[in-house]
Amino acid sequence: MNYISDVFSLRMLFPLSAVSFKTEEISAKDIPQDVMSFVRHHETAGVLSRTLNKNIPVRRGFLTLKPEDKLYVLQLNGDRFQEPNTLPLTADDFTFYKISIISYHDELTKQ
Repeated sequence: MNYISDVFSLRMLFPLSAVSFKTEEISAKDIPQDVMSFVRHHETAGVLSRTLNKNIPVRRGFLTLKPEDKLYVLQLNGDRFQEPNTLPLTADDFTFYKISIISYHDELTKQ
């Protein structure tokens, strides 16, 4: 499954001590259309909706990534903003990343 979010947390990886993942910087055009939103901020969702030319709703649920999942994360360049922001944000205000789960390891077999 493909997900999109404005945050990446190690809590998304379970079990944390037994996962390998890869992070790579990408451009907005590399984000697939079939992403499920876990974007928490309205303004960020608006930027993504305009950039991807599809509705990206706000969703504040908890996400746990599985080995086949991809997480597309956008991170604001510079200081954090407060909603509502007086200047409209654009895709150029963000850096985009793709996080891929490489593998989950069975820690119990290593003992």
